[in-house]
Amino acid sequence: MSLIDIEKDTFYHDYPVLQRKVQDKKLIYLDNAATTQKPYSVINKIAQFYQMQNSNIHRSAHSLSAECTLEYDNARSKVAEFLGGTLFNEIIFTKGCTEAINLVSFCMEKKIQKDDEIWISPIEHHANILPWQRLCKNTGAKLKIIPMNDQLELEISTFEHLITERAKLVAVTHISNALGVVNPVESISRICKKVGALLFIDGAQAVSHTKVNVKEINADFYALSGHKMFGPTGIGVLYAKEHLLNEFEPYQLGGGMIEQVTFHESTFAPIPYKFEAGTPPIAGALGLAQAIDYISETRYDVILQKERLLYDAFMEMCSRIKEIKIYGHKNPHHHIPVFSFNINRIHPHDISTIFDSYGIAIRSGHHCCQPLMQILGVPATARISFAYYNSISDIHIIEEAIKKSMEIFIK
Repeated sequence: MSLIDIEKDTFYHDYPVLQRKVQDKKLIYLDNAATTQKPYSVINKIAQFYQMQNSNIHRSAHSLSAECTLEYDNARSKVAEFLGGTLFNEIIFTKGCTEAINLVSFCMEKKIQKDDEIWISPIEHHANILPWQRLCKNTGAKLKIIPMNDQLELEISTFEHLITERAKLVAVTHISNALGVVNPVESISRICKKVGALLFIDGAQAVSHTKVNVKEINADFYALSGHKMFGPTGIGVLYAKEHLLNEFEPYQLGGGMIEQVTFHESTFAPIPYKFEAGTPPIAGALGLAQAIDYISETRYDVILQKERLLYDAFMEMCSRIKEIKIYGHKNPHHHIPVFSFNINRIHPHDISTIFDSYGIAIRSGHHCCQPLMQILGVPATARISFAYYNSISDIHIIEEAIKKSMEIFIK
């Protein structure tokens, strides 16, 4: 498929919500870092489950339960293959990326001692900060921050000199939800292994943009969220190496994760079921599997080429507007098309309101990255985050909305 064909086929016809209007304008959805839209195939799969299959799994011998159990287990296998061919029992279904992070933080607590170190980066989402803060508070460990340079990229060489064998875990985002910067997770992994630290990667922003192979990265943990990769809300994934999951105690207790229960003691099911207490997110898992099929059919090479077109076109447009300030993006090949920006003397919420009048959905605020905003010296930014179903024509309307914002608010 040529670049011309990629631009011509915006894929937006696969997404029913993109056919609607907002403020009597065609919807231009540019808040993909918050959540992505869902194609018909995902929506239809979830509807089919509730209309024709709805049953609990791993509990009954009747036909509906058997069908759902098979599909649920197949969904886990599909996720394992999607992440680079991991083991079936290394995939834990959660309700989202946030729960996956909390699961690991909770289970790590017995492994952490006073004055051990947990390292995170300055560009983390709050979900990849708060659980580690609590872990440090509960254990007496120290929370350390990986240095960042003026280009808002991690200083990996400096980090390598700072980290010591006191480090027990490094938790970093694969791709920043605020800056769009792609962190060098392979290099970070190499540094972790050198000092014996575990590596946790928040992959929520990565999996809709780039192919991920956790085995090649040599990640100990990798978390993702279904709703940020064209799947449903309420479903996430934790990949963890088998030996670590076997060492961990269960995060939650209840039905589905037991082997034997008496009034005096209980034993737990083997992994992965040991970490899936209660009725699991069955519809979510099936919808996630369908989203993986959709991405696989579209192909990452097509997604990457389309997003590079959008990236270059947006940056070229911004180069014509001296009043706009984009944070980061000094090295374009280290970024995906996610842009935090401000326009002189215009509050980000006002920018968002003007954009909405053009039918454009963007984010304004701190993007769950308040420590990063403090480093940038601003309370908030506006954020445009593209997906491959956006088009070059969307950027022309963005430019109109920016000019209207300046006309109204810059006297």
